Amino acid sequence: MFIVKRRSELVRFVLFVLLVALMAWYVSAKVGTWRATSAPAEGQSQPAAGPTMTPLDQGGARGQKLSSGGEDFFAEARIEREQTRSALREAIKQVLEAPGADPDAKKDASRQFLDIERAAALERQAETAVRGRGYQDVVVALAEDSAQVYVRARSISLERAMEVRDAVAEVTKVKPAKVKVAAREK
Repeated sequence: MFIVKRRSELVRFVLFVLLVALMAWYVSAKVGTWRATSAPAEGQSQPAAGPTMTPLDQGGARGQKLSSGGEDFFAEARIEREQTRSALREAIKQVLEAPGADPDAKKDASRQFLDIERAAALERQAETAVRGRGYQDVVVALAEDSAQVYVRARSISLERAMEVRDAVAEVTKVKPAKVKVAAREK
């Protein structure tokens, strides 16, 4: 049985559970999208090639591209990212506005709110830095100590992927080995 000794522990626990639930929802939505875009259309055969993603992973790259489901991946990714952040902001705002909330809980909520805003700003700066290298569109998604970058391109060479990786690492201060780069056509 879970016993709460202080109100701030309860607020932290509720925030943690909410964050885990939102992350689980987001991951399950991404898996569903991935399955929908990677499944062959009716009457088509499954491609014989291996993975369809071109990550730059620990200094290596693969020459395949990420297949597209026909909708604009970049717009959808931005919308999903903003919806997730809005839900987190709203949860944090409720803690900040709660009349009986513990001052420590409010302080933690304020810190989390600032972390969310800082991550959003870094993603925008990293996207601008990558666009400056000649890509029409890009989406950068930051996690705690890693970054995932999708560029609008049919494919991406190892050299270009390393340029993108280095640009994102410089802006976000994420270790280059933790930055993954993938090409996406749509």
